[in-house]
Amino acid sequence: MAPIVLGTLSLIVGNSVTEANKEFSKKIEEANSKLTDNFEIINKFSLIIQSSQTVDDVVWSVAKNAVAQLGYEDCIIYLIDETDRYLIQRAAHGVKNPEKREILNPIKLKIGQGIVGTVAATGKPEIINDTSKDPRYLVDDLVRYSEISVPIIHNHKVIGVIDSENSNKHFFPNDHLELLTTIAAMTATKLIQTNYNLELKKYQTELESLVKERTVELSKKAEEIEDQNIELKKLSLFPEHNPNPVIELDFEYNVVYTNNGAKEHLKDTPLFNKNNAERRKYEILLSKTKKGKKTGVYELSDGFWINKRHYDMSLYIDNEFKILRIYLNDVTEIRRIQNELAKALGKVNIQQTELKDSIKYAKHLQQAILPLPKVDKEEYIESLVLYKPKDIIGGDFFGREDRDDNVIFFAADCTGHGVPGAILTFVCFNALNIGTISSTKLNPADILNKAREVVINTFEKSQETVNDGMDIALCILNRKTNVLSFAGANSPLFIIKNIDREIQENDVYNESHYVQVIKGDPQPIGNYYKMEPFTNHKLQLTKGDMISVFSDGYPDQFGGEKNKKYSYKRFKRTLLSIHERPISEQQNILENKFMEWKGEYEQIDDVLVLQIRV
Repeated sequence: MAPIVLGTLSLIVGNSVTEANKEFSKKIEEANSKLTDNFEIINKFSLIIQSSQTVDDVVWSVAKNAVAQLGYEDCIIYLIDETDRYLIQRAAHGVKNPEKREILNPIKLKIGQGIVGTVAATGKPEIINDTSKDPRYLVDDLVRYSEISVPIIHNHKVIGVIDSENSNKHFFPNDHLELLTTIAAMTATKLIQTNYNLELKKYQTELESLVKERTVELSKKAEEIEDQNIELKKLSLFPEHNPNPVIELDFEYNVVYTNNGAKEHLKDTPLFNKNNAERRKYEILLSKTKKGKKTGVYELSDGFWINKRHYDMSLYIDNEFKILRIYLNDVTEIRRIQNELAKALGKVNIQQTELKDSIKYAKHLQQAILPLPKVDKEEYIESLVLYKPKDIIGGDFFGREDRDDNVIFFAADCTGHGVPGAILTFVCFNALNIGTISSTKLNPADILNKAREVVINTFEKSQETVNDGMDIALCILNRKTNVLSFAGANSPLFIIKNIDREIQENDVYNESHYVQVIKGDPQPIGNYYKMEPFTNHKLQLTKGDMISVFSDGYPDQFGGEKNKKYSYKRFKRTLLSIHERPISEQQNILENKFMEWKGEYEQIDDVLVLQIRV
């Protein structure tokens, strides 16, 4: 009987394994199908949103065309108003949207009010599986029992929220949180791009309107005078009736005939007095003009000045009868208008030149307090800096100071770029200096805490609320012990491990084995709704490890064949692939790869990468 029992058991086990394999395969297929559907939704969304030209186009495209594909009952897009205090409903899908681009009974929420307000305040997405158990839940149009809410974030700042509710509990799957976060990130980029484009168009329209207005005014005046001169030129065929001067001279420059216009315009001038010494210069002019000329009419558009009036001159030469007939045309008013226009254009050019000169001088001032980008190769430490401002001057800055056995260095990114960003670098650099001086133990977290106090105190003097500041990665390396201390404000630290083989950029590998990433605290140096003391990290490094601190300009640059971001993943692989090369070569490779990726696209932000080899 024993063999029979064993055979039966084997059969049962075999059937169980087969069923488990089928169940596992089914789950894999379902997961792949869901992933494919999500990618398809994101792809459709990216195509739809690209055609949006206004803020309304963007938010309604998200609500009606993108989020609606997920099968949601409703969706509300909130944007934060100019005061940064309220969330305003700007687009809707479902009951709140009865027709076209209309929102039924739109509401506004304070930042921190309800689930949506909380997501706006914290910047963290949430899924509420049972709203009846959440005291934050606020009823808008109908009571619903599930809610998903995702912040729309740009440059670490919440600018809106995507929110959806459902009548059923536990309706929203967890993977929709990641899907909506991706859609929100693309929405943020498009909203900012749309605002920039609208502001640029508005500025261009205003400038074109001013130029057109002035041009029309001057052109109209010039046309009026030109019309008068055309009529006068017609009358010049009849010298007697021509109000402009007509004079006939023989080849000895004796006056033979003058019309009334000449007598009126040119009385008491050298032209009527051959003995006047000044008359000689006009005779020389006429002599040079008629020399070698055949019979006919010749234009002297430059003309000359008489009695403080400017005249163009046409000269008829008759070699047969040896007569010179001069037709003078008063162009004083036209020349005045032309000079005014030239001066106006000249002032614009001067203002542009002065502005550029001021910016260039600001660059010199910035360089005076900040170290110049360079490659250092010393016996005890090697370092490089890749620094490419978007404009002449920028908001990224860096520093390095050797103090006893320690090397203090940092990479900082101030709010904005160009002139506003550069102005902030002075405030923030001063704050770091004060923080470093006051830190007796050279603790990076203490330095950042003190720098934040200085920045906030500086801006408190303004009559308006200033939320500008900087992100920064600050390091202190002890050269004797190779212990690295780090603190960051919205900025990470990369440690590229010293490995015994060369890694190619397209290698398949486990990044965590070779690249150690230490995140900074999710808060800036400046005003923030939730400020905590900065965290100090200590790491034991080994000889040959590469330390990398940087701003977000390099990984966030758009380019490549599909105009995508370079990305932090690709940036880490690039750093790893070149870590064994000489420090000077690394700088050239980083710059070349950036320019190759950017191609014909515009540089979107300042770029800063600082690396030190232990």
